[in-house]
Amino acid sequence: MSRYHWKIRLQRVLEEPDPPPGLRFLLTPLSMLAPLYGTGQRVRSWAYRHSLLAQHALPCKVISIGNLTLGGTGKTPFVAYLGRHFSQQGYRVVILSRGYGGKARQEVQVISDGTSLLLHPPLAADEPYMLARKLPQIPVLCGKNRYRVGMYAVRHFSPDLVLLDDGFQHLSLHRDCNILLIDSTVSLDKARLFPRGTLREPLDAIGRADILILTRVEGPPSPDLLALLRRYNPKAPLYQSRYRPQALFQVDEQRSLPLEMLQGTPVLAFCGIAHPEPFFTLIASLGGKVVDTVAFPDHHWYERTEVSALIRQAQERGAVALVTTEKDGARLFPYLPLSFPVWELRIAVTINDPAWWEAVL
Repeated sequence: MSRYHWKIRLQRVLEEPDPPPGLRFLLTPLSMLAPLYGTGQRVRSWAYRHSLLAQHALPCKVISIGNLTLGGTGKTPFVAYLGRHFSQQGYRVVILSRGYGGKARQEVQVISDGTSLLLHPPLAADEPYMLARKLPQIPVLCGKNRYRVGMYAVRHFSPDLVLLDDGFQHLSLHRDCNILLIDSTVSLDKARLFPRGTLREPLDAIGRADILILTRVEGPPSPDLLALLRRYNPKAPLYQSRYRPQALFQVDEQRSLPLEMLQGTPVLAFCGIAHPEPFFTLIASLGGKVVDTVAFPDHHWYERTEVSALIRQAQERGAVALVTTEKDGARLFPYLPLSFPVWELRIAVTINDPAWWEAVL
C-alpha cells in the first residue's frame, strides 16, 4: 500500500483547480490572498525592470535556470546537463544555488571547490550536494545573496560562466540568458497563484524568458500549453527535453550498477520530491517489481527512525533493495553505512534539437 506524507496531500489540494464546495470554502482565505501576492510580484518585477531596485552584474556570463511553480520541473538535472556540456567545451564553470533546505548559515557555502566535497548534508542542501557529486570538476557554491556568492566565486575560481540554479525569481542578479523550464505534464492554464496554488509568479512572467524548455515530454505537447506560452512570450525559442534513465547507483558502495538489475527485482520505492508518481511509474517501466511505495515532501530531511522504518518495511514486503532518486540519496549521507541496499536511479537530460546550444550563448 502506498503511503503519502500529509504535506504531499496538502500540495495535491493546492494543485486542485476546482475543489469540492466544502474544500473551496476552507481555501477561501488563501484565494483572497493570492491576488495580493500576484500584485506584489508584478510590482517587484516592474521595479527591477525600471531600475528602481538595483540589479548587480558579475564580470562573467551568467545563465539562469528556473521555473514558475513550487515543486519540481527538473531544474537540478538540467543544471547538471548544462554544467557537463560547458565544462567539456573548455569553459570554467561555477554553479550558484540558493541552498534551500541546508542547515549551514554562512554567507558563502562552498559545497565543492571543483576538486573535493567540502560540505555534506545536512549542512549542505540536497540539490547542490547532488550537483557537486555529479560534477566533481565544477565548484558549487550556495548562499542567499547570489551576487555576493558570485563575486566570491569570481575571486577564488575565475569562472568564464556561472550557472544560476533556480534563478528565475532572483532578479537582483543580472543574467545573460534566462532559461524557463515548464513541466509539460502540468496544466499551467489552471494553476493558481501562491498561497492558493503553486504559481510563484503570475503567468505574464513567462515573457521574461529568453529560452523556454518543456520538460518531461513523452509525446506531442498539449496545444493549449503551447498556445499559452506563445501568448505570453511569442519570440523566445521553444525546445523539448526528456529525462532518460541512465544507471543505478549503490549508495553505500558508491558504485554504478546496470539498469538491468531492476528487471524482475522486488524493490520498495521511496522519494521526497514534488511529484512522486512519475518516479514510481518509471521504476516499474524499467522492469522493477515495486512491492510498495512511500512518498515524503519535497526536500524532506530523513530521520534515522524513518530510514530504519523504510528498511524494515522493505524486508517485510520481500524487497531486496530500496530505490530512490539521486536527490534523496544525497539526504541519506548522515546515516551511511546502511544495513540494507539502497539504489539511486540516475537520469540524464536530452533535448530534441542539438542546435539549441547556439541559443544559449
